[in-house]
Amino acid sequence: MDWLETQKQVLKGDEAISNEVVAQAHIENHALKLFLWADTEDRAARFNKNVVKAFYTAGMLFDILSTSGELTDEVIHHRKYAKWKAAYIHNCLKNGETPIPGPMQGDDVDSYDPYMWKV
Repeated sequence: MDWLETQKQVLKGDEAISNEVVAQAHIENHALKLFLWADTEDRAARFNKNVVKAFYTAGMLFDILSTSGELTDEVIHHRKYAKWKAAYIHNCLKNGETPIPGPMQGDDVDSYDPYMWKV
């Protein structure tokens, strides 16, 4: 905690540290970049642990955004899809199965198309 407090003092001029709205936008931007990279890799059928980690991390960053207020529908859908896709790909790789790229058809989460939102 001492290191964190020291860093806050060193970086107090950085708006991403001192301004909550800017910080939230910064976190959302990073989460979307991770999400879109993982989704691109997924749709190209390049499955590995990095894709799982990117989806998982994006989902966790979207969770962090919920601590500062209501989430937009876009963020809620991205969070839900990222967590589901991370678990799905992880389980497939663990069981030696080949994951199906892109959104699955039929289920509410599975049929969600992350590109329906303008990012």
